[in-house]
Amino acid sequence: MSSERPEPRLKTPFIPPRKRRQLTERLVLATAVAWAIGGRLGSSYGPSLGLENPDILQGTGIVGIVVAGTIAGAAVGVLQMFSLWGYVQPWAWAIATTVGWAISAAIAGIWGTGIPSLQWVEWGTGASLLWPIFWTPAAFVALGIAQTVALRRSATGVWGWLAVPSLGMLAVTVLRLLLFSLGWGTRATGGAIAHFILELASGATFGLVQAIALFPCTRETVAPPASAKTALQIDDPEILAELSAQLQRQLEGAFGEGEGLVYAAIVVRDGQLHSYQPINGAAHDLGESTPLARFGIISLAGEGVEVPHARLQILVSPSGEVRVRSWTP
Repeated sequence: MSSERPEPRLKTPFIPPRKRRQLTERLVLATAVAWAIGGRLGSSYGPSLGLENPDILQGTGIVGIVVAGTIAGAAVGVLQMFSLWGYVQPWAWAIATTVGWAISAAIAGIWGTGIPSLQWVEWGTGASLLWPIFWTPAAFVALGIAQTVALRRSATGVWGWLAVPSLGMLAVTVLRLLLFSLGWGTRATGGAIAHFILELASGATFGLVQAIALFPCTRETVAPPASAKTALQIDDPEILAELSAQLQRQLEGAFGEGEGLVYAAIVVRDGQLHSYQPINGAAHDLGESTPLARFGIISLAGEGVEVPHARLQILVSPSGEVRVRSWTP
């Protein structure tokens, strides 16, 4: 029986607090634009696929529903992928959204509710209000399952996401029913511009619900090894100058202009940079998107492969210049 203790785990916010507003704006904008594009494409291709057949189980109606849902899912998935870049595995999210949306659209169509977020099924007039308010969000549990599988690759505490697309669709359904009741966005009274605005508002609402739901999610990482806390310092100016020049060459142009960054760094016996840990708020917010990670330097929260030899600080000025100095806790 092994006597090794399990490595301690650290939980950090999946979306750093200082990045939440920016993430929300990006996700809302991406989803709104994707929704409008998907709605336009669905309106163009749906009728030719039999989408307007009152009984979608007859003829090619179900095919139209699936194709329209795939178009919408692909549009939303790809644009959300770019807005969530650095937080989720990009193509896993795009594929999960495409497949999940297509399945959800098919379920909603079979139940006869349609998708109120896209004007592919004109259910807004004469339909029972309780029917689409309940069944359309329920159908989007399929999207919740698909996106949860993708999200679990990057975050923890994500099981609540199973219900997030349904909650988002519920908000969209209520919004559209309210606007339809006021005569906004219908084919008879809204016109193309009003309908386009309606689609943007629907997508923005759905994206806002998703963005807020990301805030409770966390990342789980390995705690820093004890050896990192007791590593020696480097005080030799010549060594510091050489390390600074080496890093400057390696990271030339990698850091853009912006807020200054401060990292604690560990150097191994051969003088190479082994690992890093963000120190100031700007470095924490950058997270794993830092160029240090892209150059193969691991986070101090990751598993070490060698005993650290010494520690120092890496400072990136607002102009992007990289400097190395002795460790100052």
